Amino acid sequence: MNKRYATLSDNGDHIKIVFPYNPIDVTRVKTLPNRRFHGSGLPKHWTCTATAKAIVQLRSWGFALDNDLLTIWAEESEAEYEAKERATNIGTRLPGFKGVLLPHQPAAVAFLEEHQGRALLADEQGLGKTIQALAYLALHPELRPAV
Repeated sequence: MNKRYATLSDNGDHIKIVFPYNPIDVTRVKTLPNRRFHGSGLPKHWTCTATAKAIVQLRSWGFALDNDLLTIWAEESEAEYEAKERATNIGTRLPGFKGVLLPHQPAAVAFLEEHQGRALLADEQGLGKTIQALAYLALHPELRPAV
């Protein structure tokens, strides 16, 4: 049995990470989001927030993962893929829009679409917030007048 393993915590929002003391593993685990050491009970273990990124890191470090963690990883990866697909398809759904979106801008338009236009575009100056807003309005001609 692998003595280096990770499981989903009972409440489902943290990952429980168990391994025999090894300075390399300790250093790696300290890079995970919201990690915390629990040394009072047995087995001594670490916890971190259950995110796909943390799961990918643990897997790349050779930790055995339980099925619940693999499910979370698959679900988050699928949601990420779908968001990228929506962003890619936004540019093809803008009939009559004469502006040209830069490669990073369809993601912002998709974000606005996902939040029914109720979002704050807080990109840096010069990255095209105006064209992103106009592209969203091109998707929704019923939203007139727009200021």
